[in-house]
Amino acid sequence: MKAEHRHELKTNELAQWIASLPEWAKKNSKMIIYVSVVVIVVAGGYFWMIYNKTVLSVRKQLRLTDLISQLSQNKAQIIYAQTQGIDASYLLIRTADELQAMTEDAKNEQMAALALIKQAEALRSELHYRLGMFGPQEVVAQIDQAATKYKKAAEKCSANPPLLAMAQLGLG
Repeated sequence: MKAEHRHELKTNELAQWIASLPEWAKKNSKMIIYVSVVVIVVAGGYFWMIYNKTVLSVRKQLRLTDLISQLSQNKAQIIYAQTQGIDASYLLIRTADELQAMTEDAKNEQMAALALIKQAEALRSELHYRLGMFGPQEVVAQIDQAATKYKKAAEKCSANPPLLAMAQLGLG
């Protein structure tokens, strides 16, 4: 009995499992492939989600920052063009359109609110910098459009006091 007991102790379960692993892998090869594919897809989805969350979010933030700084640059370009008798106020409308696209793509409510505020600012500024004559209906329509943007921004950023104050100041 002692010899049998010693023999049992010598045969390790892990060694038996490792010895039978190739046979088990042949029997279950399809299942191994399916599980491997699922693991790869899940890992790829996780990394794609992390990529979207970090890299693409930062790109959108940088784009918004560029558009906001472009507003000031546009105003300077318009003033310079006016000294030469050229009406370049359309630059502000183009920037406002790009800000509108940012608003629609933004997943962050704070970014969307800031883009709306700056878009409304661009719409109002365009009226001030325009050289040509325009009718009162056009002024009212553009001011109403800017006011609508400010109201939407106030709704989106009600939890952020600085942005809410900017929206309310624009409405004033």
